[in-house]
Amino acid sequence: MRGDILLRRNFGGSLPLTHQVNNRKGHINKKENTTRSISVDRLDRRQIVSGENEDLYSHNKFYLEKMLKFRTLSLFEAINAASARVVIDALLLLDAEDSTRPITLFLNSPGGEINSGFGIYDVIKFIRSEVKIVCTGLCASIATIILIAAKKENRLSLPNTRFLIHQPLISGTIRGSSSEIQIHAREIKKTRDRINSLLAQETGKNFEVMEKDTDRDFWMLSDEAIEYGLISKIISKHSEV
Repeated sequence: MRGDILLRRNFGGSLPLTHQVNNRKGHINKKENTTRSISVDRLDRRQIVSGENEDLYSHNKFYLEKMLKFRTLSLFEAINAASARVVIDALLLLDAEDSTRPITLFLNSPGGEINSGFGIYDVIKFIRSEVKIVCTGLCASIATIILIAAKKENRLSLPNTRFLIHQPLISGTIRGSSSEIQIHAREIKKTRDRINSLLAQETGKNFEVMEKDTDRDFWMLSDEAIEYGLISKIISKHSEV
């Protein structure tokens, strides 16, 4: 069946799309609209680029070809399951395409969901491709954990970026029995210790110092982030990446 497909997103995770279906006589059923998902990680990249999947190819060709050519991604929003899926799908696709070439991720995020941030962190460590992270604007909270997934020499910043580390924030109200509240408290403590352990490991600080620094909001400018060990270099030109 053929139809006019409208992609609502350029790339990432499941791509929702709608199409009109031709009937057996070759006429379009104007009111017969269906919604389905195409998961990028299920697509054969050769089908996309060669045009075998013509509908997806026509709408997604430019983005995919540029991403595959320049191997550059961006995360410019709060971190949640949806944004993490987009970044993780792209990392896996680029790594499968050519694991010998580095991937550059531009990072500007106020933070967000801890588990989603850990997911991106783990995938950066998991893939074979070297990942360079360039911070711009703001790198805060769980975004700093994504940053330290890259090797220190691959952690870069533009001049006016600001950095923020702190302990995990709990939004809303926790309710339940005293036993359930104790379980939540233990899990929060484990998450805080895990974050502090990773930051200490990647910055060269000891764990006790990191506990003290993240007890309250700890802000840094780019030059201060170099001294702290979060990044290795401030850059102002693309050629320096």
